[in-house]
Amino acid sequence: SNPRLASLRGLNLVSIAGSLIINNNNLLTNLNGLESITQIVGTLSVSPTLSIRENESLTNIDALSALTTIRSGPGSALASGAYLTINDNPVLAHVNGLQSLTLIAGILFGGVNISNNDSLLDLDGLAALDTLWGFNLGFALNDNASLNNVNGLSSLTLLSQRPRVTVVNNPSLLQCCGLYTIVAHAHQTPGGLVEISGNGGSCTEEDILARGRCCSQEATGKLLTT
Repeated sequence: SNPRLASLRGLNLVSIAGSLIINNNNLLTNLNGLESITQIVGTLSVSPTLSIRENESLTNIDALSALTTIRSGPGSALASGAYLTINDNPVLAHVNGLQSLTLIAGILFGGVNISNNDSLLDLDGLAALDTLWGFNLGFALNDNASLNNVNGLSSLTLLSQRPRVTVVNNPSLLQCCGLYTIVAHAHQTPGGLVEISGNGGSCTEEDILARGRCCSQEATGKLLTT
């Protein structure tokens, strides 16, 4: 948190032990300087976390394009979690900088929370993310006023015995077939929780389960589903 921070250039980091927290930097417009980071790995005392929150001027996170994993390390505590949080960034339109991220893996806990990003349009930048792992997992996608496409999540699998999926108050989100796999897992798992409400059109739990997976990308303005 630094109200005068306008640049991250010169850091030259490759691997982070612990957490990368980029919060409350009102002059920061991009994350240039973080291009070499490939992984965030937990320690005995710190859960692996990427947190990008409350950055009023942040327009893109493209500099994170080399990041592949957020995971607990060999020395991590048994209660360790792994987290991705992107919240309250009012002018962030895309998360394309996470295009190489494939794995978020904690031990006991883990989660993704993408909420209150007023300009966020889609989650295509998470298309490579195929595994979210942890005993207790939370996935939250809430209060993103402009979000209209979650097809980028079509490959995501939850490996969890207590999954929680919350998709609430995304009024521009008209269909959610990209969420089918994670919603179906939480729906079918004893102890799982699904809360989906306040979204547009057919983005309800019932519609997601009935329509199934996305079977093609939206090429003509319509999305075909099975």
